[in-house]
Amino acid sequence: MLLDTLYKSPTHKLLKWFKESRDNWKTKYQELKKNFKQLENRIRFLESSKNRWKKEAIELRAILKKNKKKSKSLKLPELTFHQLKKKKILILLLATVI
Repeated sequence: MLLDTLYKSPTHKLLKWFKESRDNWKTKYQELKKNFKQLENRIRFLESSKNRWKKEAIELRAILKKNKKKSKSLKLPELTFHQLKKKKILILLLATVI
């Protein structure tokens, strides 16, 4: 037999070892393929999510720019976040008192 000339181990041991080796390789490959597919899906999801948020940010910037132009044309003072927060708290306090 060909195996007898290539290897010194008995044929039945070689066959068992080759079968286990093949099965381990198949299992490892299937696991890698599964992980690869999951990562591909994750990348696709993150790319679509990134594009969605980017589009929303662009729209909100346009709205903010338009509102800044309106406030300048009305000559309203631009308030910072902290000033708006203070006014909101005052309004909430007044609303609870009334």
